[in-house]
Amino acid sequence: MPGAKNPITANGFKDATKDIKQINEWWEKYPTANIGIPTGEENGFFVLDVDVKRKDGHIKNNGIEALEALEDQYGELPDTVQQISGSREGNHYLFNFHEGINNNADILPGLDIRGNGGYIVVAPSLHDSGNLYEWELSSRPLETEIADAPEWLIDLLKKPKEGGRYKARPSSDYVRILQGVSDGERNNSLMILIGHLLARNIHPTESFEIVHMWNESRVNPPLSRDVVTRAFNNIMKKEAERGFRLG
Repeated sequence: MPGAKNPITANGFKDATKDIKQINEWWEKYPTANIGIPTGEENGFFVLDVDVKRKDGHIKNNGIEALEALEDQYGELPDTVQQISGSREGNHYLFNFHEGINNNADILPGLDIRGNGGYIVVAPSLHDSGNLYEWELSSRPLETEIADAPEWLIDLLKKPKEGGRYKARPSSDYVRILQGVSDGERNNSLMILIGHLLARNIHPTESFEIVHMWNESRVNPPLSRDVVTRAFNNIMKKEAERGFRLG
């Protein structure tokens, strides 16, 4: 069925091959089939999947806004191969594979990772909306090299967890951050501080006030209040969706 993601073989993407003869046989038998490419170590790349997820016609998670918040904090993603989803409400950003990256849903609302064990549908496949998947004009795979992911994205994917909670860092890290940080340390320190407060089971209202007071009095120059609020809300929303409770 055009636009569907049902596999045409018994094992789906596990039957993926580079054998030209087999590929030609499939095309002859299924001329309207979509194209799927496994992600992960085998093909040397993983994907940041940015999507606007809807429920009953209303936006549930807006990955575009979540990515904008991250880029406000850490800087823009590097130029890399990029695909426009057939939904026209999402993008796939391809990055060189980094050891240990597996599939990971909702690293932030609307942001998924396709790594080991995953796949993406690629151009010129047909989306169920009726639109075609397309490579972004200035970021097509034959003209653009796949880039290394920024360190902040790798850190986000590998953030240590313990039983679904943030793993507490040494108290010395927390004390050093509270004493004050400068421009180059602001964003990373903000995330560490929020994570530390979550790990210590501090109530959300208190945690919110603590990070803002820290930003205003111990960060030189301070981050904008909107950036701090978005970072805090994004993390709290993610933890709430996982059933995480404070207090």
